[in-house]
Formats: sequence, structure tokens, C-alpha cells
Amino acid sequence: FSAWLMSPGVIFDTFAVQARTVVLASGTLAPLCALGSELAPSAAFASRAQAEGPLEAAHVVAPNQVVVAALARFPGSARPLVGTFENWRKPEFVEELGCTISGLMQTIPGGVLCFFPSYAVLDACVAAWQRPVGLGS
Repeated sequence: FSAWLMSPGVIFDTFAVQARTVVLASGTLAPLCALGSELAPSAAFASRAQAEGPLEAAHVVAPNQVVVAALARFPGSARPLVGTFENWRKPEFVEELGCTISGLMQTIPGGVLCFFPSYAVLDACVAAWQRPVGLGS
């Protein structure tokens, strides 16, 4: 048997009462009103929350600065671009992904934001892409 506590408000008191200041800052916590509702059972949250509500900044990236693209196939080989656990472990998949990202970076002004499924995958990709050509995996 196992039980999981799914209410962050209950556990929040455990560390918040010991802290001088608690700052909740993240772009992924929006909308903050939902987070506030989840933390409402916490006495520490209720006593420290700003009366005027959370401070939220407007988005800093204009809509005309964002392009979202999903590729079904690698541009160079037309092989399926499917990020399965098995494929992430294949050097040829990681290499072709690196070539694709590099190609995008050369054609998109201002930079590219690329998400990886985990830090472990990111670290493995960076290590593979930094290895001199011809050294294998």
C-alpha cells in the first residue's frame, strides 16, 4: 500500500514556517490563481500572501517572435523523427537530430529554443555533439 499527498498546501507549511521569505517564481505555474487555491489550506501561505494577489508580468515575447514547428521526419534523410526511449539511445538518431537542430539554428535569426525530455537526454546529446567526428558512441 502507498499513499501520495496531492495537496501542496498541506506540505507547504513544513518548510514555509522556517523560511524568512518564500518566492514562487516560474513561467509554468500560471495561472497563479490555481496555485493559490491549491496552497490555500496552508496557514503560512494565508498569512504571507499579498493581499492584492500575485504579481504576474506580461509575457516578454511578442507573438510575432514565436514560431512553433513539429517535424515528422528528419529533413536530410526523411527518416521518421520519433523520440522514443529506444531511438534516444541510437547514435545515428542523436547525430541526425544534432544536424537538424544545427541547420535550424543557421536559418532562424535570433536563436532557437529546443526542449528535451530530460536532463539525462540533454546531457547525452551535448556529449555526443561535442565529440570529434569519427569517435563513435
